[in-house]
Parts: sequence; structure tokens; C-alpha cells
Amino acid sequence: MMQRDMLVRGLLAALVVGSCADLSGRVASAREAPAIPQAPLVPPTAAIGTAGVLDDEARGRLNRLVAKAVVDERFWGALLIAHRGEAIVSRGYGPRLIDAAPGEPGSEPITSSTIFELASISKPFAAIAVLQLVSEGKLSLDEAIEKPLSRILAPANAEPPGPASGITIRHLLSHTSGRDNDSKMPPYLAEDRDQVVRDFMDSASIAPPGERFSYNNHAYIVLAAIIEEVSGQPFEQRIKSSIFDPAGMKSTGFLGDDRLRPRAASRIPGHTQVDHPWAWGYRGCGGIVTSLDDLLAFEKALRTNTLLPAQLSAQMLTGVTPVRRRGQVAPGAEGGELMALGWFVSGYSPARGFEICRRAGHTGGSFGTSAALSWFPDQQVMVVVLSGGRTRASAFFERAEQAVIRELAPRTADIRPPAERKDTTNADRP
Repeated sequence: MMQRDMLVRGLLAALVVGSCADLSGRVASAREAPAIPQAPLVPPTAAIGTAGVLDDEARGRLNRLVAKAVVDERFWGALLIAHRGEAIVSRGYGPRLIDAAPGEPGSEPITSSTIFELASISKPFAAIAVLQLVSEGKLSLDEAIEKPLSRILAPANAEPPGPASGITIRHLLSHTSGRDNDSKMPPYLAEDRDQVVRDFMDSASIAPPGERFSYNNHAYIVLAAIIEEVSGQPFEQRIKSSIFDPAGMKSTGFLGDDRLRPRAASRIPGHTQVDHPWAWGYRGCGGIVTSLDDLLAFEKALRTNTLLPAQLSAQMLTGVTPVRRRGQVAPGAEGGELMALGWFVSGYSPARGFEICRRAGHTGGSFGTSAALSWFPDQQVMVVVLSGGRTRASAFFERAEQAVIRELAPRTADIRPPAERKDTTNADRP
């Protein structure tokens, strides 16, 4: 216990206490928001899985592009490219521990079973857990958050509660609560769950609920408390029993999980990806640790509606509000990026001459870890990059994502010079 306390104090000396913001730059606010779209950005295709085929030639092109990107971006970490439940690429690049000398423990290469933290990619998991409670009839997306939090906000013999906040479960999930992310954000090691919830209710208001997107980690901590209150289980236990276990994610857990430490990659020299403060300053908004193997299982669970009924899965990926960064609508095909329920959604085209594909995803960043995940439901593709803070993970992720979707997105035109146009099959794509 003393050794663990020393580790936590050492990490806190290096961490910005109380900040679990997504390093993707999606922590943003907006001055004015356009009308809120109520339909998916790009309608689902009539038939799933008919857009393209990854044959041997396509796989060869994909692997060559990935290999070049690894060198160009000096990538250290792990990459998953999954198609129709198959891992097309699932491997690591570099030693598991960045400071391990050759031949020492940790100098073995990163593999598909190496453990990394997901940071803010933990939010979609919390969103799924909330939607499962909706499916069970225990929550409603549009009910006021005071209802599931009543025991915390109005305990016996307490002063009468203040005026209703107007914040709903949907607002928390879609980062439209209208509360300031920073005014009451707890430190990582905050232990008093109920006080953390009350602090959120007392945080500064920056807009009426539902008016605009403003990324809020504290809102997801409150969702973790709601999950506990409604399910009657500790947060970690509920996520394990309702998501990890049904999906077959046997090597997935939370920060501080000793059973996963021997397979964990570096966070900073001397500390692995499972070594990070874990309490009520991080639950719900971060803290899941996992591997590529388990994320492949997660993709299958999403694709087969193992975790949620199809109707709720579709609702989860339906845009709620435009994402704005530095006061501007975030770029993206077909009207920009939208915030759905726990996921960022947008239309994506890898290049001119390709149809726009539906994309859902999230990025994550914390001290010493960087991660990105995209899911293309119609192409049945998931792309995941797990890395640390000393590599160009974002640029590498974008190149890997583009490479696979170029092979699978339907063409709208053949943009090659006439002399190169033998036919229009996927196998001949550049």
C-alpha cells in the first residue's frame, strides 16, 4: 500500500491535477449554435457489407501504406484495423517499455495483447452503460438528472434542494449540459463521490442546457454516479458485467489493475499504462485499460447488437448538436462533425471520387497516453491506435484510417487518368 501511495504521489507531481481533457482539441465552447439536427448525418446504407472487399492485392496495398506511415510518423504503439470481425492489421511497433534496454524485461515487442489506457475513449463505454439502463426501463434520456441523483442531492435532514437545473441524461451524454468543465472539476484522487456530484451541480453555467456543445469531463463523472445509483452496483462492477463480460473482453479493466500490469506498455519511464490515479476525479470520463484483442471483441459486440438493441444503437450514433472548436463548427463532410450520445459522428470520405461514409469515433489523451478509435458501421470497419505521449499518433491514425477506407468506400467516379482505367473494381484502386 505504501509503495502504491508513493507511485500515486509521484504521478500527481507530473500530472495536471483535475484535468482529464481529451488531447484531441475537442474541449471547446461555442458562441452560437445552429439548429440541432435530429437525424443521422448520413443515412445507413440499404445493405451492410456490400461496399468493398479486402482481397490479397488490397491487403498488400494497405500493409505497405501502414509500414510507410510507421516510419514517416516515427510511430510507437499498437494498431488495429478490423473488417467484418477480422483483424486485418493487429500488431505493435516498438518495445513494450520505452526505457527497457535490449534483453531486459519490457524490451519484448508490443503485441495485440499489450495493455494501454483508453483515456477519453472510456466515455463511449459509459454511454453504452447508461443506454443499457434506458433499455431496461430504469432511466429515460430526457428525465432530469435530479431524479436518479435524488438520494445524493436531497439526503435526509438536508436543506431543501435548489431550483431544478434543467439538465437531462441526454444533455450529459452529448456534452450539452451548459456547465463549465473547469469551475468545479475535482482532482483525480477525489474520493467523495457524492460531493463530486454536488460540485457539478454548483459549477458555473455557461449556457442553457441543450443550447450548445461544450466538452465536459465532469458530466461523465456524474454519469458514472448515476450508473451506480440506478444499477445498485459499483461503477467498475457494472461496466464489467454489462459490457466487458458480454463482449468477451477478458483482458480489460481499469487503472490500477495489478493482473494487467505485466502486459502494460509504458506511460512514462518507470510507470506503465495502468499506473495512474484512479478515483472519483476520473471515473466515467477515463480510466479503462485494454488491448487490441479486446477491442476487436468490442467491435463485434457493437456490430451484432450484443450490448444494445438495434434501435438504441442507432440512437446512440444520431447527432445531437454540432461540435464547435474555438467558436467554429468542426470540419467534416456533409455539414461537419456532430456530437451524438458518447460518440463524435461525421461523414467521411478518404479522397475525391469516393462516397461519404458514416463514421463514429472518439479520441483520448492523458499524461503519457494517446488513443484514437473510429468505427464505420456500414463498411464494418474499426480503426484503433493506442500509443503514448512521445509519438505522432494522430497523424499515423489519420493515414491508417484513410488507407483502409479507400479500399472499401464505394466510388462515385474513376479519377485515374484514362490510360490507367482498366476497370472500376476495388482491386485496381490506387
